[in-house]
Amino acid sequence: MNIKIELRDRELRAALSRLVVAGEDFSPAMVEIAGHLRRASENAFEQEADPSTSEAWAPLSDVTKRLRRKAGKNDTRKLRVDGGLLDSIVADHDRTSAVVGTNLVYATTQHFGARKGEFGSYTNPITGQPHPIPWGDIPARPFFGLTAGDELAISRMLQAHIEGALGRG
Repeated sequence: MNIKIELRDRELRAALSRLVVAGEDFSPAMVEIAGHLRRASENAFEQEADPSTSEAWAPLSDVTKRLRRKAGKNDTRKLRVDGGLLDSIVADHDRTSAVVGTNLVYATTQHFGARKGEFGSYTNPITGQPHPIPWGDIPARPFFGLTAGDELAISRMLQAHIEGALGRG
């Protein structure tokens, strides 16, 4: 049994053609989504909270506060002593994906946290004494993630891309 469907509707064929092209290149939507991902991380730094759950980041330890004061940095914002981590966050996209990330090696530790000594130890060359790495517990302070509202917004961006291809957007 063979089934053949013949489309004689020029407008429908044109819409299907646009849909095929849109399905192969989501770049317009991915640009928008990449920006949304970056803004979600920026908001995490502003709110000092997990972008997925809105749970507040752990407070700074007394040791960290004391070290900042000693270094002449009275900034009490978390993960923002010099702005390097926030400034390192970049968004990128291609035809089918959008990502946000950072190339700073310490970002993973800040995002997920680490236990005292989790990365081994080093020996002080002057005293010969071993010291754990990190020297104390570092609480997780997630700065990548999305809320259900963010996921819905991204879904709507993709839907608008498809509808635009069909001439309904």
